[in-house]
Amino acid sequence: MNGTGLYDNLEKYQLPTPESVFTLDYFKEKPQPFCDLAKELLPGKYVPTLTHCFIRLLEEKGLLLRLFTQNIDGLERVCGISPELLVEAHGSFANAHCVECRQQHDVLRWRDCIERNELPRCPATRMLPEPPPKPTEAEMEEVKKELETLPALRAEAWKTTDFTELTNIGLKEANLKSKLADMEKWAAEADAKHEEWEKGPKTFQCGGLIKPDIVFFGEGLPARFTYLAERDGRSCDLLLVLGTSLKVMPFAGLLGKVPALCPRLLINREAVGLHNQEDPPLFFGNIGFRFDEAENYRDVHIADDCDAGILG
Repeated sequence: MNGTGLYDNLEKYQLPTPESVFTLDYFKEKPQPFCDLAKELLPGKYVPTLTHCFIRLLEEKGLLLRLFTQNIDGLERVCGISPELLVEAHGSFANAHCVECRQQHDVLRWRDCIERNELPRCPATRMLPEPPPKPTEAEMEEVKKELETLPALRAEAWKTTDFTELTNIGLKEANLKSKLADMEKWAAEADAKHEEWEKGPKTFQCGGLIKPDIVFFGEGLPARFTYLAERDGRSCDLLLVLGTSLKVMPFAGLLGKVPALCPRLLINREAVGLHNQEDPPLFFGNIGFRFDEAENYRDVHIADDCDAGILG
């Protein structure tokens, strides 16, 4: 990004890293930076490019098997590409949900909130679960007896210098002691907590943060991506790779889903996704592009912007 880039607007928040704004844990702790950035990414601020229109034309001609996109701006939808042919691997601003209870919410309400500089909170009513039962004396005694067996097991392990077994015994002892401490603590508190629950309200307002259905770092990609990547890859007769750094897995792994004889065309300023590249990700191996290799028989690189490359 240059001096007028989106991330420069977030300098006042002193983010640990620029990517922190798209990290779920950071969002839950400090949601305002993402909400500020989201204002600049909202659908309606940008229009589809010539490349978007080209992909739409492929669909109209019956040539588009599937469009897998990392974009979250929704311009593929604006361009009119059919939703059933579109896989938004990193999500989009088309829907929103609560990060606590997962309830879906009207994305327009979420948008109104952030445009008013308000944090969008979930108004859903949730049930207050009954506290877990009080542990019995017999249950705690069982844990104590299991702890009492460990010294003899440890002594036997020392005789044979079985360090793997000694490590396992140590871990088991730590887990049992922690479990017993938790049981004893809850046994002392359980009666009061149950009484408090019986007398108090059984529901509460969620109040969780609402975020659009875009994939943050650490979140899994939609199941639809995994399923269709495998199924469509086997049927692909031409793979077009347009304007991507191919640095994010598993999206970049789509290169290896197509048949070995399937031609692959990259339109991008730089050659990326090379089989022998030294920069991350280093997972390409045999699936990577071989543009300048003597054994190349299917990979072509047009070193240009997407729109210019489409025009040829």
